[in-house]
Amino acid sequence: MSFSLDTRNTKYLHNYAGALAHHDSITPVRNSNCRPIAERTKKHFDIRKQGDSIIVRLYRTDIVTYTPDNRVTLNMGGENTVSTRAAIHAVTGVTIQGTNPVWVQDHDGKHYPFKNGMQLQAGDYYRNHKITDPIHPVVHHLKKQAMNALRKDYAPFTKHLSGFIKLVGETGFDKDMLEGVPWTMPNQTVLSLAKGTHVQMHEAALFIASRVRRYPKYGQPNANIPMVKLKDALAQFDEELIQGYRDTVLTRHTVTDGSMVKDRYAWAVG
Repeated sequence: MSFSLDTRNTKYLHNYAGALAHHDSITPVRNSNCRPIAERTKKHFDIRKQGDSIIVRLYRTDIVTYTPDNRVTLNMGGENTVSTRAAIHAVTGVTIQGTNPVWVQDHDGKHYPFKNGMQLQAGDYYRNHKITDPIHPVVHHLKKQAMNALRKDYAPFTKHLSGFIKLVGETGFDKDMLEGVPWTMPNQTVLSLAKGTHVQMHEAALFIASRVRRYPKYGQPNANIPMVKLKDALAQFDEELIQGYRDTVLTRHTVTDGSMVKDRYAWAVG
């Protein structure tokens, strides 16, 4: 069961003046400097003044900061939770959604990747904060012609890998066969072995098979009996090729229209 913060009684604070006035209107909890921003029993969700800034805090994270220039700074710390997003939305009207990446919605309905410390300028109207320095996401696309040429260059290894898996069988790669095979191997080492002698190709094929068996794909008929399907092994080797030759087979495109996009190849360039 998951829990989220009840924000029904949280006051929307449009700008610095509104935040300052709300702060000053709250009587601190007896024997403390805590000013709960909603129900007085929720001491973990409060508003405070620090210098000229007005800060809204959730637990130990300063999630919203208002400054006299009407800048609104957002911060989730390391807590991208339902409660944190709900609290920021209740206080500022700004919508944050997603996990990887996390998206923040601008005043005009466009979306940009969220980062801690990002600032918005409070506008003249209700819930129309504008991101001052939006981040434009980057997506990568696969160049099919270049990828096919790369596969052709490694055709001797993929032929070896295919024959090996067919010989052993999908369920034949048990723990005894894969004993001693490393859990991880540098990408360039895998590609170097795949270009080497028959013995070296066999070492690379065993590693590819172990990766598929240890990290099975969704939809396997029986998760208790990990299998090494040929299509999964070839896909795993494709990942090795893409990562090793990312500058050759991937294009880079910056998205500037404010749409939420997913980079399918982020893992290869991260």
